[in-house]
Amino acid sequence: GGDPRLEKRIPSPFQIYVKAEGPDFLEIYRRVMTQVPFELLREISLRFLGVVAGEQLGRDLADRKAGELESKKLREEPQRVYELFRQYLLEEGAVFERQAKEIDRVAGGIDDFRRTLSYLLSQELAMAAYDWLLGREVGLDNAKKLGVSGPITSAEVGKWAIQLLATLFGRVGRPLVIYIDQYEKLVLDKDGELATQNAGLLHSLVEV
Repeated sequence: GGDPRLEKRIPSPFQIYVKAEGPDFLEIYRRVMTQVPFELLREISLRFLGVVAGEQLGRDLADRKAGELESKKLREEPQRVYELFRQYLLEEGAVFERQAKEIDRVAGGIDDFRRTLSYLLSQELAMAAYDWLLGREVGLDNAKKLGVSGPITSAEVGKWAIQLLATLFGRVGRPLVIYIDQYEKLVLDKDGELATQNAGLLHSLVEV
């Protein structure tokens, strides 16, 4: 019985459900990421680029109202960013630098995330970038092309990947809900003692 106009403005949340089977946080990370379809992650990444570009354009334009209008247009039609680059109405280097700084801030300063996110919007390496973000093996040749040191094999890096995912959804205004069922299996060891590393990782994600 809510306001239908308001409901149209609020996109439906993307929900992810995983069930903890044990203390392996890397497994939770992989299960979370594999539930995000390739096309959706590409779309969210493009919209994130549009948001960042809109903010840069709003900053560049002396007319504040004009800047806000152009920024709104880019949020709604992020693919316009490439047209603005071609027409030299927006400095490509400044936009990608701004995006890189934000990715570094939310993804632990790990260069691999910045590189794979950019390749996610490419033609040739998009699927390899997607596989890497999901924790899959991409092969030595694709790893070299992507510029990554190797697959995600540590719980800490897996946490940064989930944090980046949550940030992307948040920045483009798409609600993201992640459910971890039986999470006590993650934070308690077999003796019932606190699994401090996993507890710290979850606490960090909840804060974000």
